[in-house]
Amino acid sequence: GDFAGSGKFDIAVANSESSTLSVLTNRGRGRFDGQIAITLPENPTSVVMVQSTLSSNKTLLVSHSGDDKVTMVALAEDPRQSQSLSVPTGAEPFVLSANLKDNRLQFFVRHRSTKDRSYLLSSFEQISATQFVEQSLRTTLPTRIIAINVYAGQNPRGSELFFATNDQGRTTISSATSESGMEFKSPKPWVSFADSTV
Repeated sequence: GDFAGSGKFDIAVANSESSTLSVLTNRGRGRFDGQIAITLPENPTSVVMVQSTLSSNKTLLVSHSGDDKVTMVALAEDPRQSQSLSVPTGAEPFVLSANLKDNRLQFFVRHRSTKDRSYLLSSFEQISATQFVEQSLRTTLPTRIIAINVYAGQNPRGSELFFATNDQGRTTISSATSESGMEFKSPKPWVSFADSTV
């Protein structure tokens, strides 16, 4: 994403072994400034950028494989001065998408059930600078989800959810649409096929 506001794509890399986030600023013509490392909790694995439409503020959301949390990094003009905050989640979180709603951060996280290792989906909505409210889909989706993703829908307040389930040797891919928030209604199966590999 464009972290420096220059109109050029910069690079952010999650470094699992060193538990850092590297930011490289694009200077044009294929040149990048040397990396600036931001220290993070253990085992960062992926990065998603969110930019405010009301200001130049940029936020990075970092998923972690070793910790049950997502780290929110508010980028400063000098990345070394950036502030971070960890948000507790389920096991092995992965941020699927994020947006700003009324200048408050909302993001979707895929994580694993500690009971049966199936995928679950939660949304986290910011209610203050350091507090988030989690809303879970645990009770409204099939329990044995093996893959899941969410996309912004045509309705700017809603989203589209795609997920795969496996039951008795058959995998089914389905979708559901929300009009707002996490209220996904009437999952619709698209395709089902024999699959004994799961």
